Amino acid sequence: MVHLKAAILWEYEDNEEVNIEVHNPRNTEAVSLNFRGEKLAKVMGSLADKKPEQCLWISGILVKRNFNYYILSPNDLSNYTDLAMSTVTQTQAIPYTGPFNLLSYQLQQLPGEVDKMEGNEKDCLSVFKAITVIKEHGMVMLEVRTIYSILLKENLC
Repeated sequence: MVHLKAAILWEYEDNEEVNIEVHNPRNTEAVSLNFRGEKLAKVMGSLADKKPEQCLWISGILVKRNFNYYILSPNDLSNYTDLAMSTVTQTQAIPYTGPFNLLSYQLQQLPGEVDKMEGNEKDCLSVFKAITVIKEHGMVMLEVRTIYSILLKENLC
């Protein structure tokens, strides 16, 4: 601990703006540290175009950089960070021979949003705004799209 105290004091001895005190407790002496519990996030990019209103929900991606938090739109992610968006689609086929109306009714009993998708030649439902249910001959296809952030390779060098 003596070496750590000396190293910290040596690090800031030339800086006139920093007045630092380092306490070196004895062995087996309890040390308590208090940290602020509040977190603050700045809204940036296209999400910051609109003036905030009371009880307005903001939906975006929370980014932590250098102990600061930022909320960004997925479209602005590449402008403000070294991250890029990628979409992965997973599809699962489940055998189903019942009528589509029965399937739709059963899914609507779930506590969430179930919407019929228009404009498709096949019967389609959107469940929880995340899963697409497509009725085909003798089976039901479940399609889930997941968006991932990945670090661009060229910025790692």
